Amino acid sequence: MLAQVGTKSSALIIVHVMGYYVPNLGYQENFLPFEQAKLGHEVHIVTGDRYVPHPSYKTVYEPRLGPRIVGRGKQVERNVTIHRLPVLLELKNHNNPWVSGSVYLLDQLKPDIVHLHGVTPWSSLGVIFSRAAQRHILVCDHHLCRFNLEPFITVKRAYYAAFRTLCAQPAQRRVKAWLPINEDAKQVLSDILGIRGKNVFINRLGVDSDRFTRNAESGRVWRRANNIPDGATLFVHAGRLEPRKRIEDLIKAFAIMRSVEPDNDYWLGIIGNGDENYISGLKNIAASLGISARTVFWNILPHDSLPAVFNAADAGIWPGDASVTLIEALGCGLPIALPEKPGLSYVTNCAGAAVFEQFDVTALAALMPRLIEATGIERERIATGCAERLSWRAIAAEATEIYREVIARSLGMQ
Repeated sequence: MLAQVGTKSSALIIVHVMGYYVPNLGYQENFLPFEQAKLGHEVHIVTGDRYVPHPSYKTVYEPRLGPRIVGRGKQVERNVTIHRLPVLLELKNHNNPWVSGSVYLLDQLKPDIVHLHGVTPWSSLGVIFSRAAQRHILVCDHHLCRFNLEPFITVKRAYYAAFRTLCAQPAQRRVKAWLPINEDAKQVLSDILGIRGKNVFINRLGVDSDRFTRNAESGRVWRRANNIPDGATLFVHAGRLEPRKRIEDLIKAFAIMRSVEPDNDYWLGIIGNGDENYISGLKNIAASLGISARTVFWNILPHDSLPAVFNAADAGIWPGDASVTLIEALGCGLPIALPEKPGLSYVTNCAGAAVFEQFDVTALAALMPRLIEATGIERERIATGCAERLSWRAIAAEATEIYREVIARSLGMQ
């Protein structure tokens, strides 16, 4: 089964296992398998027979995707074969389904590598603690950062303590490599889940550099369609709106900046959905600061619309916890500001990224005008640098080399 993996040019059979696969979103599973297929590998996704149970599925996702229950079956999407298996049990509040038949299917597919998405979901644990772990080489990615744990209540602490005590050591014997997405996730993997050592490799999130690229004309069209004046300066934030994103700090910093430079036509666009009470509170803050006329809230936009937004904007601000949208903004050549945090070092080292101390609203207000000084040439340079370092193509190649190293070790070739 593994004879063909001896050279770097040989194709692999790669199977990605995940509880939910939702097409046309901007998450890792929507890019990594497909970029690996473009590299010439045979790629499969093994997943459940339904889409993620988002609280707003009926209003946000169903108009685009249809009913949440898709049904069992097999289809090919962009040269990746997607196998949908029955879900026997589902914890909707935790996005955690039990997918039946994945181990049997793995034996049929005979993969060189099995990439599990997430450490603690049932879809991963069901493979890790089965005989499949003896027959296949497993790697497991990890996206859980410290902000994902908040509020870190007693029940969560007990759950993760139980995982460390009961599962960590046998899981480490069965999984040949762990793939946290950044330093923050690596620390959580170690401190909270008890998994550490030489088999931990950071495999970052990335950007679709074919879609998120510099296109000034698309930005001009978007501004006209959304009534942003030609001479105005537009700051944007995009992503899910929730307290850990610190959008209130952005609004306050924007108000300070406008008070210092009242003659400049500054606009702030906030794009995304979230809790209605939280968003209402943000709008109240803008009103109390007298900036409602220049602060525009857009509900969640189709992912395909975001490149035009980022090309229309003059700078992007992410004042709290990270979102993959900040990488996509860099892909469009947009200068960004973000807090200096351990998990974001791979972004802060990119051209076009500026940092400030989180929660320091005054420092953010002082930084924002400096971001808009980037010329057209500089924005092209930001986009090119992002594509070279953080494109999904580059990250897929990096992940595949990790696979090859793991396979070689497992076969005793190293």
